[in-house]
Amino acid sequence: MIEIKVIGMKCEHCKNRVEKALKELEGVNKVKVDLPSGIVKIKSNNTPLDIIEKKIEEAGYKIEK
Repeated sequence: MIEIKVIGMKCEHCKNRVEKALKELEGVNKVKVDLPSGIVKIKSNNTPLDIIEKKIEEAGYKIEK
């Protein structure tokens, strides 16, 4: 399970946008977004972290490093 802190998600639309974007990636099995904390949990079969982070950024959000 991968956990990423995402900055900029403020509403259900934001949450849905991130979930949808990540579910499009090959190998991603499950995505859970906790809106209040900004934590996104991803279960995947060897999807590289840099690809996941890039997809989140393409959806319009920033990753807290």
